[in-house]
Amino acid sequence: GCRKAFPWDSPFVSSHPVGDAIRQITALRRRHRAHEHGGFEPVASQGSAVAFRRVDGRNRIGVVLYLGGRSVRLQGVGGKVLWGQGSVETGGAKVAPWGALILLD
Repeated sequence: GCRKAFPWDSPFVSSHPVGDAIRQITALRRRHRAHEHGGFEPVASQGSAVAFRRVDGRNRIGVVLYLGGRSVRLQGVGGKVLWGQGSVETGGAKVAPWGALILLD
């Protein structure tokens, strides 16, 4: 079959936290050109955590993804948290279990 549009108006999506997260991330993608058009730069990795950067000219967006059961601190990652479960502290990003961060770098 053919690909269909995302069902934004379905009761499941409108009332589920995943629907909220998708809306928030989609809005960030529209506001920050580097998400869509930027080049890819690896930043750091540790166990089940990985960080990379999308760069488009002076626009830089960082992404941290973590698939582990305990919080992790990933060294060398910085920026202002735009979305996600965690924080940026001196020397790195702290990410919640099974979490992700999107950062303005």
